[in-house]
Amino acid sequence: GFSDAQVTRFLVVSTVFSIPGAVVCGILAGRLSSARVMGFSAAGWAAVFVLAAVLPPRSPAWWAAGALAGASMGAFFATSRVVVMDVAHPARRGEYFALFGIVMVLAQGAAGLAWPLAGRIPGGGLLDPQPLSMALAALAGLLLVLRILRAPKARPLPGTLGEILAENARAFGDREAFADVGGGRLTHAGVLDQSSRLAAGLRARGLSP
Repeated sequence: GFSDAQVTRFLVVSTVFSIPGAVVCGILAGRLSSARVMGFSAAGWAAVFVLAAVLPPRSPAWWAAGALAGASMGAFFATSRVVVMDVAHPARRGEYFALFGIVMVLAQGAAGLAWPLAGRIPGGGLLDPQPLSMALAALAGLLLVLRILRAPKARPLPGTLGEILAENARAFGDREAFADVGGGRLTHAGVLDQSSRLAAGLRARGLSP
């Protein structure tokens, strides 16, 4: 194991390297795709988990693992929300961000519980629960890389009012768009229909954009 001072130094190294990791990957996200940069982050975490599973406790390579963990952490925080914006439909980004926040909290809680519980399970060699859990986390990270890189991008929100109404009608159809105190309701498809009729009437009277 590690002493308290060594754990503190490890966390300091990780935190220091998270800053350049966030800056560099934030710049790359603007030049490459955010999903690709997120894939780099997930690959970094997978490498950290593999190192954690195979390194002996006193190996100097733990400092490299700490630096890589910090850089990967910074990359994740710099690009994760950009990925959510890229893959979510523009009209449903709020829902995606809420789901993203819930998953983050659940993942942090699960990780905090899983590691000490794994340490209480007897085992040895390749079946030692803590290294095995690191190997499984590495596999999950690699699968996440593949999933992110293959995720389709959301189509950009149309520019004109007519295009926005048409896109909402296509995406939400019979969902309620407006309601009044008298109980009347209008769906997204209905909004598109009425606006199209109004536009046609204005054009028939010689009015045009």
